[in-house]
Amino acid sequence: MTGAIVDKVKQGGGQRREAAFSPVGGVRFFETASAYESEDKKLIVRKVLGGRVMTEEEIVALINGETLGPFADFRSKKGKPFTASIHIAHSKVEFLFADSTTELDRDEICRQEPLGESPIDRTKVFETPAGFLSESALMGDQDKGLRISKVILGRQLDREHIRQLLAQGRTELIGGFISKKKKPFDAFLLLDAKGKLSFEFPPRGKKGAAKETGND
Repeated sequence: MTGAIVDKVKQGGGQRREAAFSPVGGVRFFETASAYESEDKKLIVRKVLGGRVMTEEEIVALINGETLGPFADFRSKKGKPFTASIHIAHSKVEFLFADSTTELDRDEICRQEPLGESPIDRTKVFETPAGFLSESALMGDQDKGLRISKVILGRQLDREHIRQLLAQGRTELIGGFISKKKKPFDAFLLLDAKGKLSFEFPPRGKKGAAKETGND
């Protein structure tokens, strides 16, 4: 009986209704218990991707060909969190990781304005859907290619942070990192000549420091 119920849920509970956002691009979409599917069933987008519940707005954006993310709250089958962007290619949802290159349009990316030069080999650095990659990394260089994820310890980096890293080797003080113990912290992000990232922490206030006083 349990198996029959599970199979029924996987199949949409035996029922489907037209999705509230249908049609998209002239195509009707239907909602089942676990997914949204096109009328011809050539495209099926699950409501939960990588352990993350997708909103209807995100589903519509995916169907329209947008690349979403990166999101830091995906989880593997073993329950481990991971960060990735997602898009639809060849009628399937695909995850894009910071070091993903095979799915990228390299020519289009290299037409962007570069954010700076890699400290490793002085090739230009560009933004990708899930990260920031040097031109050498885009071409598949595993040794000298610079790869920086857009999300580090739960904190999304923006283009200005990368410009600072490439120009100065360090960022301004960034707030909102989350440690492995789930504690928030602020830090400067550093990038050395070999492309290695590290943290520098602001000085802590001295314990027992005297409080400010004033005469009224």
